[in-house]
Amino acid sequence: MPGLLDLLYRDHENLKKLFGVFEQELSTFNRGEPPDYDLIIDILDYCIAYPDIYHHPLEDLILERLKKRSPDAAGPIGDLHEEHNRLMAQTRIFLALVHDIRQQRQIARETFSDAAQAFLDAYRTHMRYEDETMFPAAAESLTEADWAEIEASWASPYDPLFADRSERRYRRLRNTVLEQYGLMENTK
Repeated sequence: MPGLLDLLYRDHENLKKLFGVFEQELSTFNRGEPPDYDLIIDILDYCIAYPDIYHHPLEDLILERLKKRSPDAAGPIGDLHEEHNRLMAQTRIFLALVHDIRQQRQIARETFSDAAQAFLDAYRTHMRYEDETMFPAAAESLTEADWAEIEASWASPYDPLFADRSERRYRRLRNTVLEQYGLMENTK
């Protein structure tokens, strides 16, 4: 499997873990207890800082190459770029809602809960579709030269949360994710 697909699959696995933490906070909220809004903000901020800026553009590059190499394989995938834009907008809207709550604005519990669940569902459905449809089509259809051209045209990112050394702003979130999944590390 090409290294870029390995990276995308790994990103999806990391996001699934991140969304597991998010879901715990949503469960806390749904029980009538205050969730850790700072943690939720960090999760949403990360979704803007990494998937929206690096991960989704790579997927878009792969799909564009797939459309040129094998239009039949790319056809069922649809407009992935537009779907990425919808996810980004949904993330930003939900982040604004969380900020409103943090500023003591009155938001109906159901509004928050529904928006949070819609965010999770949209991301999970999106990732599942890519894992099961787009990535296998790309692995089967693209050549080594295609992958080399994609890699050459893409700015390889530093993952601020899941890289070996996470950024300071995500250290608490990283520790929470690692703790929840039994992957503790030395965070000195």
